[in-house]
Amino acid sequence: RATEKVGMPECDVILAQAVAYLARAPKSTSVYNAYKKAKMLCKEAPADPVPLHIRNAPTGLMKELGYGKNYTYNPEHGYKRGCAEGLSFFPDSLSEDQEKTDFFDEDDVE
Repeated sequence: RATEKVGMPECDVILAQAVAYLARAPKSTSVYNAYKKAKMLCKEAPADPVPLHIRNAPTGLMKELGYGKNYTYNPEHGYKRGCAEGLSFFPDSLSEDQEKTDFFDEDDVE
């Protein structure tokens, strides 16, 4: 946004500050590892259907079929942790397999 608000070349210092901040920040491979695990899981089960409760329900029929039922939209709940407690966002074939669907290892962060 600095480039948009301040313009070039004045925003150069702002951009340099952001680069220096990110370059000096602690590094971790946790996101990379989580992404790799998610990609591997998608290759193993590419055709599993999206759960009904997270599907869009633009028609009455889709609502009757259960599309979007009990879905909690996080911003409407103030981004509170646990507002989607009990909901699985994985296909039924994976929803009970915590080992396969726990992508992020919090111990992998520096």
